Amino acid sequence: MKNWLIISRYNENILWIKNLLKNEKINKIIIINKGKNNIPHFSSKKVKVIKKKNIGREGETYLSFIIENYFNLPDNIWFSQGDPFEPVSYTHLRAHETRH
Repeated sequence: MKNWLIISRYNENILWIKNLLKNEKINKIIIINKGKNNIPHFSSKKVKVIKKKNIGREGETYLSFIIENYFNLPDNIWFSQGDPFEPVSYTHLRAHETRH
């Protein structure tokens, strides 16, 4: 069974994927890089980096990957932002609420 993780990265620190390299259930980690070429080297054949132009947000990255690989998609696929641990900020929502 093929299990892939697709990461949409701009300039986030992605060292967190080192922990996933030990996971035997994940066969491939594809980092779609739309930012600087400062990605650390991962000494695993599981990791593949694809450089793309910075067009659209992560939704565009995921959809483009599906379309481009439609006939070779894995059994299971997970999509993630470059930093899935970044806390969500609701400051902009509260600012909007106070204006009304």
